[in-house]
Formats: sequence, C-alpha cells, structure tokens
Amino acid sequence: MAIDPVSLWNSARAHFENRRFPEALSNAGQVLEIEPGHTGALHLSALAHRELGNLESAIEFLRRAVDTAPTESALKLQLGSLFQEAGRLVEAREQLEACIRLGAPHPQAYLGLAQLYSQEPGRVLAILQEATARFPGSGEAWNNLGLMLASSNQLDAAIPFFHRASVVTPGLLAAHVNLGQALIRKRDGAGALEALRRASTLNPPGSAEFARMMEGLGDELMGLGRREDAENALKGALALDPASTGANQSLALMRYRQARFTEAKLHYEKALATNSTDILTLNNYGNLLKAMGLASEAAKVLARANALHSGQWETHSNYLFALNDLEDWSPEALFEAHQAYGREHERAILKPPTIVNPDPGRKLRVGLVSGDFRRHSCWYFFECLFEHLDRDAFELLAFFTGSEKDQVTESLKQRVAAWHEVGGLSLDEAEVVIRRAEVDVLIDLSGHSAHNRLPLFASLPAPVQLTWLGYPNTTGLTCFDGRITDEWADPLGSEAQHTEPLLRLPGGFLAYKAPITAPKPGPPPSLQNGFITFGSFNALHKQNGRTLRLWGRILDAAPKARLLLKAHQLADPGVQALTRKRAEEAGIPSDRLELRGWDSTPEFHLERYGEVDIALDPVPYNGTTTTCEAMWMGVPVITLQGDRHAGRVGVSLLNQIGLTELIALDEDSYVRLALDLANDPARLSDLRASLRSRMEASSLCDRKGFARKFGSLIRAMWVEACRKSS
Repeated sequence: MAIDPVSLWNSARAHFENRRFPEALSNAGQVLEIEPGHTGALHLSALAHRELGNLESAIEFLRRAVDTAPTESALKLQLGSLFQEAGRLVEAREQLEACIRLGAPHPQAYLGLAQLYSQEPGRVLAILQEATARFPGSGEAWNNLGLMLASSNQLDAAIPFFHRASVVTPGLLAAHVNLGQALIRKRDGAGALEALRRASTLNPPGSAEFARMMEGLGDELMGLGRREDAENALKGALALDPASTGANQSLALMRYRQARFTEAKLHYEKALATNSTDILTLNNYGNLLKAMGLASEAAKVLARANALHSGQWETHSNYLFALNDLEDWSPEALFEAHQAYGREHERAILKPPTIVNPDPGRKLRVGLVSGDFRRHSCWYFFECLFEHLDRDAFELLAFFTGSEKDQVTESLKQRVAAWHEVGGLSLDEAEVVIRRAEVDVLIDLSGHSAHNRLPLFASLPAPVQLTWLGYPNTTGLTCFDGRITDEWADPLGSEAQHTEPLLRLPGGFLAYKAPITAPKPGPPPSLQNGFITFGSFNALHKQNGRTLRLWGRILDAAPKARLLLKAHQLADPGVQALTRKRAEEAGIPSDRLELRGWDSTPEFHLERYGEVDIALDPVPYNGTTTTCEAMWMGVPVITLQGDRHAGRVGVSLLNQIGLTELIALDEDSYVRLALDLANDPARLSDLRASLRSRMEASSLCDRKGFARKFGSLIRAMWVEACRKSS
C-alpha cells in the first residue's frame, strides 16, 4: 500500500505543534525519503532539532531548506539566527545580509545584524536607522536604536526613541524600562516614575527586578527633594515586593525625615523581618529608637549591629553614642567600651608626622572637621571661632563631613580660608585632602556623633590633633594630643576616663552664640496659671527611666505642678503615646504632662520657654544648647552634678554664669532645689528678669574672649609640638 506523503506531512506538523518532537522528526524524515526537496519537512526538522538541543543538526536541515527556496528571506533569517547562536558569526552575517537584500519581511534581521556588528558603533547606528525607517511600527527597532544612543551617553537623543518604542508597541516591557532608566539618569523623576509604572503593569506581580528599579527611582527622587514622587515610587516597589528590604528601608528614612516616627519604625521592622542582619537597617533602626526615647532598646539594636558587622566604625560610633544615655552604665564601663573602639579602629603609626616648618610663632593653618556646619546645636558654640579667631595668627580651614546644608553653611563658607567637602570621600581620600591642605592643627568637632571621621585622625594627617565639643565622652583613640574641656565638666581625676590628655580651658569650655532674634523673657507663667510648670526641651533619648522617676518625685511633692516636655519627635502621635506611657510608669500622671512638638522657626521655639517656670536637666546626660536657651529666656535650670562629662555640663554652664546654688549634689537635693525655687515666686521673677543680662556679662557669652583663650591653647600645643620636633 502506497504511503501518502500529505498524510505524513500533516502528522509531522501535528506532532510538532503538540511538542512531540521525536515523532515529528520521524514523520518528517519519511516525507523527505519520498520528497528530498520538501522545504516544509526540512524546515520542520530543523526546528525540531533546535528544540531538542541538536543545534548543528538544526543548522544542516535549515541550510538544505534555504537551498530549496533561495528567495525565501524568512528562512535565511532563521538560519542566520542559528549560526549566531552557534557562534558562527561570519556565516550569521552572510545570511542576515542576504535576508535584507531579499527584502526582509521582519525587522529582526536588522536587529540581529546590529548585534553582530556591536563593535562597530557607526555601522550599528546605520543598520538600526534603516530598520526604523523600513519598519516604523517595530518597537524593538526603536528601542534598540535608543539603547545604542544611551550606551554612548546620548540620553537626549535616546529618550525620544524609547518613548516611540513604548507607543508603537505598548506591550514591549523593555521599552518602558529603558525609558524609565534613561529618565532617572536625566533626573526626570516624574517621567521615570510614569514609565516604570507602565512597565510594572506588564511584569508578573511580585517581580524583585522591578521592585529594585522602583527602589532606585525612589531613592533618586528623594535625593532630588521630590518627596511625593519618591513616596509613590517606593510604594510601587512595595506593591511588587512587599518584603523588599530596600523599599521599606527607604520609606522608613522618608518617614523619619517627615517626623512620622511611628510609621518609620514599622517600615524598619518590616525590613528587618526579611533581612535581620542588614547593617544599614540596623543602624537606622537603632538611631530611630534612640530618637523616640527608647534608649535601652536602641543600644541593644546597635550592639547587635556592631557584633554582626565588626570593623564598621560608623556602626561602632552609633553604639557608643547610645551608651551615654543609659542609666546603668558606670563611667568605668563606658571607658572600657570606648577603649575597645580604639583597639579595633586605630591604625598603628610608626611616628608622628614631621613638622615642615617648626616655627613656634608663625601663622598656623587650623582645620575644623565636622558634619554639623549648619544650623545645628553645636553651631551655637563653634561659631565664635569662625567669627573671632585671630586671623593674623591663624588661618581657618573647614572640612565638612556631612551633607545637609543651609544658610548657616553658606555663611561659614565665607569666613574660612578654604572649604573642603569630604563627606562623600573615603577615609583615605579625605586624608589626602587634609595632607595636601598642609594643616598644622586639626580639630575634631564631632566625636562619635553623626558624620564623624574619627578613624581619619588615627592616620595622623596633622602634627597637632585635638577633639572638642560635639561628643560628651572620650573618643577612645590615642591619636589626639588633647580633649578640650574645663575644670567643672572634667575635674581632676577625670583623666582615668579618657584616652586623650585633658586640656582645661579657664572659665569654661563653651561660649554660647545667643540668638539675637529671641523674644524678650516675659513674667513666670505661674503668676497667671496659679501653678508651677517644670519643663525640659531636651532630646527624648536623654529622658531615661531614672530622669523620669526623679521628675515624678518633684511632681509628687508639688501636687498642682505640671511637667512640659518639648521635642521634635513629639509631633508624632505615636511618640506622644509612648512618652506618656513611659512617664506614667515613672510616676508622672498623664493629666499633669504636657507635650509639644518642634516649632517651625527658632523664634517660635524660644517663645515656648514662656510656658515654663523652671527647667529640669536630665541625668546622666545633661542638656547643653537647651540649658543655654532656657536661661537666655529667663528660665532657671536645676542640674544634678554627675560622675562623667555628660552629667557635668550643667555644672559647667551654671558655674560660668555664677548660679551654683542651682547645682544639686544628689537626687534628694535635686528635688529639694526644684521645690524650694517653685515655692519662691519672688526669686523666680527676679531670675526671669535678670538671667539674660547675667549671661551677657558672663564668660558663657564672651565669644571674643573665648576665641582668644582657644587661640592661646592652640598656640601652646603648637609650641610644644615644635619643641618635641626639634
């Protein structure tokens, strides 16, 4: 019985369509035994071998098919693609070029040929331009042309092609993605967001790849200050991947900056739920807990981060800073923790740097290193050096390690001989900048606070190195020639808690820049209220359990009194609830506690002191700027002399203005002093009227005098360095 080739052919096609490739090959082979030049059977055999992974067999069958139909451009296109897949590039080019000469029915021939000539940009550009001219409805051709231009950074030319590709082929995922990425590079956040939104609708839900893109877009928009667009991008990332560590981390940071601390906490916890060891999340989460007043919890998180990521000096600094808030850490334990930092991060130096010109009396180049050259609490104290340090004796240089800038930053820039921004540099790169600046005396203003560069000092980039102001404890490093303090904040014997020699400035280690726009103090509010209002405007992390219990004792003994707390974080309802809960646990009834968030201007902030009769200093970490602000507004401050620098700053400030009678030596006397003052309305009124003038006449506000003392100390340290050098 004769075999029907038509039936065999139909059977081969049916097997192929149902992915039964061996059966399809068998039937196609039978067809070819009858008709060796059967183009369809040859083509099908090639495709079946390709599916089975037999690339060379596929090429051979397809070559025979092309021989039977030499004018069929589609076959040449497929053969060229098979040659390209097999790495036989010369033969691939020949087939694709022949396909184009025959009048390619599909732009894929051009796209494949462009890929083969990828090392010849000029030829590729010509091929793709011809493809778009011949096939204007091909999104792939427009997209590839855009990629070609974007790869050579011709973004302005590439973006219209990506857009055209996305319009003519709306379902082409790559076109939307490439358009979004190009717009990100052009810093067009809104356009990028829209392109990636469209792309996300074409992608399977939960795509980690698109979530990462949206994260990157969100971070870019946040950097541009486009908060609403950034938020939409980050929410888009979470819609694709709810467990995304990066998107939760970035959204938490945004919420933190918006003072929405409770929401920030939730996002950090979601990020940690999927990646419990991520160092950035742990660091930021710990710092957030600290800002919310959860000092003990913050220290635990930062301790874990430090243990998991040993060698990360920024994390180690965050951990040390958090320890200063804890009521149950002794000075000795704190010192040992800081020494551990020094042992881990201080690099061994064989010898100090050579003094090129050891002239004791020459003009010195003094470098200040800080991340807080802006309107920051430290600015009120270091500003006097920018304004009053003798420019005939000293040339001032600034090394800015932060990123946040404002009008104060611009003002400080105008008052230095050189301004260097090193916040984005590595330690080694920053060291090169300082060495090239030929600094004689380098002064750290940060300690372990944010944006510090303490390990930089360990390489001894300057002959004389000092630390001052920004941190209430030792650095733990031995590379400093001194830590600037005074006899009250660090009395004799404090050397045992420091790795640096202590340099005590006579008359106080601080000089306050009083705000000239501050309103005048009014009368004590108790005269109108009929009750005393105690208050603290200190950061919540200083208000630990011991502090709150101490304040609770005062309120318990003064049944009509109120306590007013003010902090930036208290604008958040969740933080308010948390603070009330902590206060109640310490014996402070919620109905006697008033909470205030931060105000929009410094003037409004200072006006709030008009609601307070007596300010209470926290323990063991005193206020500094808040104490000065309170007294400038006529509000007396009760402080408790502590056993470490952080707990004796109040002692220093009150000694400077001659109000030592407000210094308590123990908790009982702290409570008694507060109550005695509360029961003496005449004394309160007198202090309200006289505190500002008392400050103005004291060393605390003698900024010129302080700058002279500071200059004398610098000169003495330089003279000693020259003596040792010679």
